[in-house]
Amino acid sequence: MPFIQAQLDGEGRVKAIIGAAGRKTLLGDQQWVDLFDGAGLPAALEPDMPLWLRSHAPLCVAFESVSVAAMRRGSGASWREALMLARGVHAAFGLLKALGYALHPSKRGLDRTPTWGVAAMLWSMSRNRGFRELLATGRAEADAIVSTMVAAAARASMPVRIEDIEAMKPF
Repeated sequence: MPFIQAQLDGEGRVKAIIGAAGRKTLLGDQQWVDLFDGAGLPAALEPDMPLWLRSHAPLCVAFESVSVAAMRRGSGASWREALMLARGVHAAFGLLKALGYALHPSKRGLDRTPTWGVAAMLWSMSRNRGFRELLATGRAEADAIVSTMVAAAARASMPVRIEDIEAMKPF
């Protein structure tokens, strides 16, 4: 899926940015990377896409949920909301490990970050208008991912903080 950020302007016209903020579309096959690059769509190879997607799911939920909260408030999420989501990110990473999966190398540092550090990141990001407007549209996706993670917890090899994962549902 190409990394394209699109929004409607005040007059109802689409404003699209390809590769917004220097982001590249991650693809699991080099031939697709070459095709995207050739078409002017910035792309990069992710050799283990299933691992990346599993590891990114907790962040996807946190980004979307913090954005929903920020849109509801009109300015950004509260510290309490960001902290609750940060706890959920750590619990969801714990779930992945309890299910026998490794975390993607790009997410391991975040897993080691103190909860207040993850909360500060989410709280700060929620204050970016473009971020919150774009990601608040993912409310249904966040809800579905949380439900899937909670259901998967029944197969975990060790206890998982399910209540922290459930608390990530958009509020």
